Amino acid sequence: MDDQDLTKLVRALLNELDDPERSLSTIVRDFEECGIDYCVIGSLAVRVHNYLRFGEDIDLLVSRESFPRIAQFLVGHGYSYRPGSTQHLYYEYPGGKIPVDIYVEGEEKGGFPLPDPRASRIRILSRWYASLPLLITLKLRRGDLRDVIELIERNELRKDFAAVLYPDVRETFSKLLKG
Repeated sequence: MDDQDLTKLVRALLNELDDPERSLSTIVRDFEECGIDYCVIGSLAVRVHNYLRFGEDIDLLVSRESFPRIAQFLVGHGYSYRPGSTQHLYYEYPGGKIPVDIYVEGEEKGGFPLPDPRASRIRILSRWYASLPLLITLKLRRGDLRDVIELIERNELRKDFAAVLYPDVRETFSKLLKG
């Protein structure tokens, strides 16, 4: 193996280590051991709902009552706050760190309070993910229409699916179906 091949191998290994999916199992285990109620949202959640999209961070929705446990048990033990934030973290591993965006139940996003993560989540591969209705509701509220269109197509959703969405996004969902 020459220097060029070794360089390619090292780069491939570093890229693999930087993949948020790789760190998710450890983060989920840490959250569960600390009694932090969560569900995965964002790019890692759309993956379990048949749409492969890549992101560079991990987005988690946590319950209001378990949010203080992050500072109590995790910060300083493999996790650190991102500069200027007391909510968004870095998960640190040998050789790098992954951004972890924490969203807290009750926090206002897009004019609506975020729901309790336990209210609409599903367990897949020992991890809690936002259910498809919750994920689509959150995406519609944020204006992530591209993700919603992909989720509609890949899950072959029909107009009756609107009934399981939060009422404030049903009309937008129906318009996307027609378009």
